[in-house]
Amino acid sequence: LAAGPIGIGAAEPPASLTSFLDAHSLECHDADVKKGGLNLLDLAFSPENPSLFPTWQRVYERVRDGEMPPAKEPRPDHAEQESFLAALEQPLVTADRAEAAASWARGFAGTRVDAASIDPDAFSGAGVVIESIVEDAGDKRDLLSRIEPWCPDQAVIATNTSSLTIAELALALRRPERFAGLHFLKPAHLTGVVEVIPGPATGAETVVTLRALAAAIGKAPLTVRRDVPGFIWNRIQFAVLRECLHMLDEGIADAADIDAAVADGLAPRWVAAGPLATADLGGIGTFRRVCEQLFPHLASGPDVPDEMPRREASGEPFALWTRADPEAVAALRAHALEAGRRVAAERRALGG
Repeated sequence: LAAGPIGIGAAEPPASLTSFLDAHSLECHDADVKKGGLNLLDLAFSPENPSLFPTWQRVYERVRDGEMPPAKEPRPDHAEQESFLAALEQPLVTADRAEAAASWARGFAGTRVDAASIDPDAFSGAGVVIESIVEDAGDKRDLLSRIEPWCPDQAVIATNTSSLTIAELALALRRPERFAGLHFLKPAHLTGVVEVIPGPATGAETVVTLRALAAAIGKAPLTVRRDVPGFIWNRIQFAVLRECLHMLDEGIADAADIDAAVADGLAPRWVAAGPLATADLGGIGTFRRVCEQLFPHLASGPDVPDEMPRREASGEPFALWTRADPEAVAALRAHALEAGRRVAAERRALGG
């Protein structure tokens, strides 16, 4: 198994990263930063979180290009800021950082994980190659077309895209029948499922190979039967999110109670039996009547409800506790996911 290119950051930044971002009030300007705000700064360049480096690089580029003007005067420590900017302009991938990420993965998986450059030697013996670079169709197609000639003819090439269609990415390949999506759900080392997404030209053998790979690494493979935006997981997640935002906009409930309705009510119930199985348990006739009564009142528009762009502009989170202690929050999520996998195993033992 040859992993795709590792999105590792460059040289370690100076200690002034916090002061630089704080000086520019960047968490008030950029959606990516607001996902974790300044609480993520200590993790931004660590091997455990290598994918965050491109976020800070994009933030810097937007400030540099005038797209994100500073909200207040920068601190006078320009030398430290220049040192940080210089670090961001280094290549995103270095051998040291790739090896650091591989070492972390070895420790977690307990199996062989090697770091390598993106060159023919790294792909020559691969059975499966998984691409996981920035979510940009052009960049992905460029990389896929570059590495395909280096791979054995029978190798399966997969993409970890979460939003792009497999059909549009397959245009870059000479052997689209050996190409499909393999979407890992974050945090990928803890979640129990992975989506397998065949495109219009994907061969049945490719799907079998990726489903077997998912099972071999302890994931339940979910096969997406149509190559549609969002696949399965994100279509469900964002349908629920749209209704939650709609209720917030309409003043039906506050953010804490909406979250509690899902986290304390729906989520535990759906771990035992998903939405469709829950309809079986509750009575399909009953659920059909409730659908008829409720569907006309549910959010169905294409626009993002006002509450989300408002909070994006203000920097106000939906739940303040998510920023209080990142390590404790990460541990809580890991514990919940592990508990969910145990319940899922019991459900599958019953045939679910």
